[in-house]
Amino acid sequence: MQRYIFRRLVQMIPIALGISVLMFTLLTLAPGDPVDLLISSDPRVKPEDVIRLKHLYGLDQPIHIRYLKWLGRTVRGDLGFSRTYKEPVTELMQDRIGNSLWLTVTAFVLAIAVAVPVGIFSALHQYSALDYTATTFTLVQQVGAAPVFPVADTAAGAATTYTYGVTAWNSASTRA
Repeated sequence: MQRYIFRRLVQMIPIALGISVLMFTLLTLAPGDPVDLLISSDPRVKPEDVIRLKHLYGLDQPIHIRYLKWLGRTVRGDLGFSRTYKEPVTELMQDRIGNSLWLTVTAFVLAIAVAVPVGIFSALHQYSALDYTATTFTLVQQVGAAPVFPVADTAAGAATTYTYGVTAWNSASTRA
């Protein structure tokens, strides 16, 4: 069992790297960049300022260099500085991690509380109409619930906010 868990954990590494490369690339290829967003509210910004800001945030470097720098900072726990909240992203996450853990644990407990009895019932009444009903109900609940938390919150929140909006360019401001 320990070998199986270890093997699965090792398999997570290339998957996490692949997802991070994909998200970083997609966000980089999106129209505009963080400097454009930053200067869009101030018409007095000169072209020289735009060039200076892009250099300061590292947006003048190739995408693979920016990704490797971001990955290195992220692995060390440096998630940058939020310009919106005026504090390090790590502190923002620490303030909110309790609620996220509470939501995760509650969802897990509820899922187990429903899945185990339905599984036992289905095993005892295999191939019956009630078995098919319980199985269909469980599958519909999984499909309906899955996109809400993992996909919407994790992908949109973590990827766009922390990866691009905060980490990829705001952390450069702490080094200037």
